[in-house]
Amino acid sequence: MKGIFMRYSKILNKIITVSAAVTLLAPVAATTINPTINNVQAATKSRKLTHNAYIYKANGKRANKKILKKGTYVKSSSIKKIKGKNYYHIGKNQYIKVTNTKKQNHVDNTSKLGKYVYNGGDQNKVYKEDTIKLPSGYNDTTVQEAVNNPSILDKQTAEGNKINKFVSESKADDDEKVDPTNLTTSQKQEINKFAIRLLNEARVQAGVNKVKTSQRTLKLALDVANEYQINNRDIFENGKPAHYIPGIVKAARENGVNIDDNYIEDAAIIFDIKPQTMTELKNTIYINLLSFLFNKNEYYHASDILDPTNVYDAVAISYAKESPMSHWIKMDKDTIENYTTDGTWN
Repeated sequence: MKGIFMRYSKILNKIITVSAAVTLLAPVAATTINPTINNVQAATKSRKLTHNAYIYKANGKRANKKILKKGTYVKSSSIKKIKGKNYYHIGKNQYIKVTNTKKQNHVDNTSKLGKYVYNGGDQNKVYKEDTIKLPSGYNDTTVQEAVNNPSILDKQTAEGNKINKFVSESKADDDEKVDPTNLTTSQKQEINKFAIRLLNEARVQAGVNKVKTSQRTLKLALDVANEYQINNRDIFENGKPAHYIPGIVKAARENGVNIDDNYIEDAAIIFDIKPQTMTELKNTIYINLLSFLFNKNEYYHASDILDPTNVYDAVAISYAKESPMSHWIKMDKDTIENYTTDGTWN
């Protein structure tokens, strides 16, 4: 199908992503667990909390019920890895999650990416399954370190954008028409299956567990996406990047997840396009995933989607303001144990 990507690639100029607001560590169970703790030295810096943050002990348990408010500045001199997550040491046996802070000169979690050019338009093209490849040195540990020191992954990010190219997977995908405002049930399931397969490829290469998906998780993702769509919302509010918190909270509570803020969504948008085929819709998902993984302003996203505490994930599409948006919904251990109605998820 000559030109199937030519029209599409010309308008893939703006990708904006917004990460989940807070990720909380799962509490230690009743049995004693000895966490693995590695120490990574860092210079003493003043860091601003970008989200409300709990204080944790070195064993991974919350120190108390106190919450440090968003906007608070804290000083830290080292990073400890506790149960696979990076924490800043802020006082005697006191730690806060790295993902709840940023350096004072850190840019906000938005980006404008350059144009992606794909191999397409060849009537004799060979179809194959899409893949995601992580360059050597790109893993869960280096991604967490890059949240506050992006330059350490400059080489890997450049290589990742170079070696990962979307291709059409089948003639059937090329021929299948889609309406992003009203996808069929099978199309919603196919997009989720495609996204989770690629996400798990990245997670395994990053050295973390695969996530599972389920009908319950997909329903949650679809309900979140629907809240954006029926309220004509994207990831901006008053001109600033922001999740649609009322919609996320409403959808979550209707699905038995009792949150009052965004603990579950990462999101990405490509402006002013309308995918016409399943191939173009998958292309959108692929680009969104690359924008999470291989962009120096987006390591919060990479850290979030590669979080080793994530258990279930699902991905859904909304379409509002002439732009498709992907909603990457995660259920991590803490959310399952502390925010679901019965402390379980499947």
